[in-house]
Amino acid sequence: MNLVKGEMSMFVDKEIISIVRSQFPTQAIDFADCIEMFSSVIEDTYQAVQVKMNQYLTNKDYDNAELLISFNKNLDSLEQYMSNLKLDLELDIEEIEKEEEKEVKSLPNYEKYYVDSKVSYTLYETFAHKRPFAFEFQGKQYEVRTWIEMLIKFCDLLYQKNSELFYSFPQNPLMNGKKKKYFSEDSSGFRKPLQLDISGIFIETNMSGESIRNLLVKMLRSYDYKMSDVLIFLKADYTDLHK
Repeated sequence: MNLVKGEMSMFVDKEIISIVRSQFPTQAIDFADCIEMFSSVIEDTYQAVQVKMNQYLTNKDYDNAELLISFNKNLDSLEQYMSNLKLDLELDIEEIEKEEEKEVKSLPNYEKYYVDSKVSYTLYETFAHKRPFAFEFQGKQYEVRTWIEMLIKFCDLLYQKNSELFYSFPQNPLMNGKKKKYFSEDSSGFRKPLQLDISGIFIETNMSGESIRNLLVKMLRSYDYKMSDVLIFLKADYTDLHK
């Protein structure tokens, strides 16, 4: 693990991060989103290893149990390392998206980036540089103008399904990063907190479409829903502008 961290350290030089943040902000968001997805996989692996390790301990297979304990320590170190890198790359996503909208609307034919809002997409898709039109959950469609609006509405829907489970999110380590909170009973530690009207829980709103997609997946899993239970409908796709 130390070797891996040493090999990766050249990518997190402060000067490099500063250049990416200042001159290539949309790419900085892309980097941060990829790191978040990778961190999510690390968390899932950590939990799977924990289950396997308990099985070894039950069977008194202490050698393999110790091996997995060491493995999980390394996973934890890697996750913290990636979490710090994501925080270093973090920018004001709302401001960047507003600038992107201005850039698009200044083009002579910006409407060419509109897409068919009747076409549905699953949460297996990527939503970087895209704008939502609506989402469908359990057969009912909800129109939204932004990814944040989608997150807020989805939180309210889940709260109405099971308020007790939703209230557990602030204490659930699987719903919050080690360095960054997504749910909390107070607004401290957030970059852009917003208090949900129905539940009173605070959520982080400085998130890209891809980050919100990742959080939706976590919430669905917590409620034992499938990723296919949610469909996304898009208004525009600006991917070509970033190639």
